Amino acid sequence: MPRPHSRLSAHSLFCLLTVVRAAGAFRLVSPWGRRYPHSTRPIATATPTFVSASKARDFTIQIPDVSLLGEPLRHVRVLDTGLPSSNPGTASVPPPLVLIGGTAQTIASWVGHIQGLSRKRRLIVYETRGQGRTTDLDLSDASLAVHVEDFCRVHAALKIEGPVDLCGFSFGGRVSLGVAALHPGLVRRLVLTGVPAERDAVGRLIIKSWRAALDRGMLQEFAWNSMLHCHGAAFLSKYESKIPEWVAFVESANTVAGLRAIVARSHTSDVEDPYHTLQLVPRIEAPTLLLGALEDKVASALEIKRLAEAGRQGWPVHFFPGAGHNCMFEAAVQWREMVVAFLDAEEGEGERV
Repeated sequence: MPRPHSRLSAHSLFCLLTVVRAAGAFRLVSPWGRRYPHSTRPIATATPTFVSASKARDFTIQIPDVSLLGEPLRHVRVLDTGLPSSNPGTASVPPPLVLIGGTAQTIASWVGHIQGLSRKRRLIVYETRGQGRTTDLDLSDASLAVHVEDFCRVHAALKIEGPVDLCGFSFGGRVSLGVAALHPGLVRRLVLTGVPAERDAVGRLIIKSWRAALDRGMLQEFAWNSMLHCHGAAFLSKYESKIPEWVAFVESANTVAGLRAIVARSHTSDVEDPYHTLQLVPRIEAPTLLLGALEDKVASALEIKRLAEAGRQGWPVHFFPGAGHNCMFEAAVQWREMVVAFLDAEEGEGERV
């Protein structure tokens, strides 16, 4: 997915892609697919030394693979900014914020938001089972249930104390929804972007077209399809010359097998399925904010509004005009401001943001 405009300096970007060694082992894969040596000793058994947000660490942890008998340790790629350098460890520091991206997103997709979202809080981004090229988690079961348990293992491996704020986009939003519903003690506040109650006919057909491309091993076709369906007309017109570059990025940053596992196993249109969005919503206790776009074809504004109405006492919802599914990039500044305002609101005020 395209990366939003960023004010990160060249030094900050270098730090983002540079590993600071801590206790334990890690493996780094750059956004362009270059693979670095790694040890097999699990970092989950050590306490990493976190650094300031300007020196975010991009590394891998190892977690038990919940989908395999015996739960062998497997790699998960993580970006962790650590505590903010100003006033770390005090009561004024809010809970960590965990970002979970959409189907083909990787850590590099969030570069433009990292600085803005980590000024006051520890920011964590991880690539789920099937995303990117680093994880060796088993792909035979990439169901929402497994993704939810993966989150719990990542939370434990990073030694996070207490609940986090959870922000998910599209597929990552559905994972976040599942975590908040099934493990309410792990989530303080929840932000969902591009998550519908159900998919309308257009949304269902788009998912089918993605599945068809991936079933044929056509990652480039999937990437083109995704670009055209996930962005608004104005954005595509403005950045037409950049689209081929972003398509190439999706190709280089992901695998057919990984994306196919996500698309094939994490979607359900069966409203009776316990992991269907409408089955999970009634169980969510955390204050929740919904964000969407008026030109979204994948998650229609009508279905996002319907999801908001299904939340306890109704959830606040905001739509970005003129934007498509990837509104977090098309309206990057406004999106980030709304997320931060919601997370920073006093207790009881978050529901009204």
